[in-house]
Amino acid sequence: MGSSVMLASVLPHLRVADLQIAKYANISGLAILVFDYCITFQEEVHWTWSRPWGLTRIIFTISRYLPFVGAGLTAYGALRVDGPCSTSLAENIIHTISITAAEGLLVIRTWAFWKMSKRVLIGLLTYSVVTIIAAIAVDVSQNDQMIPGGEVVRIYQHMLFQYGYQGRLHRYASLSRQEMLQWCTLSWHFSNV
Repeated sequence: MGSSVMLASVLPHLRVADLQIAKYANISGLAILVFDYCITFQEEVHWTWSRPWGLTRIIFTISRYLPFVGAGLTAYGALRVDGPCSTSLAENIIHTISITAAEGLLVIRTWAFWKMSKRVLIGLLTYSVVTIIAAIAVDVSQNDQMIPGGEVVRIYQHMLFQYGYQGRLHRYASLSRQEMLQWCTLSWHFSNV
């Protein structure tokens, strides 16, 4: 009983520290995005701007520029002083579209390396659609838009799940599995060429 009383007295301080870490991580994510944009802008001009508009260029443009809007909204939320970095529905939609566009580019790249095989494209699209739908379904089922702060009742899960990040954790874990499978497919293809 003494340890739970001690943990309850330390919990508010842990929340403040976790909140500050989350805010720093959100701001640093925007800084990394801006840095990446600055160091790759020249290649973008060379390889993209002279090409005609098509599906690949549209997906590239969405995946390249829409994250700035999402990261800006996230950074704005992180700079607020009155509580946790809550996300809006619009911000979640922008992030989901950005992630889907980036995954689409990876599918197109993998398909191109497999000499535009229809079987590979069907497999990649099927797996990608199932993964993205599952990631969104898990995110929506966590209902972090409806529960302010999304606090988990169990105290020992406090450090990881206190601000409703459990849905995002599952979403990014499933998308990471998808990317790992595609990169393994590319690696296997190049090792057998």
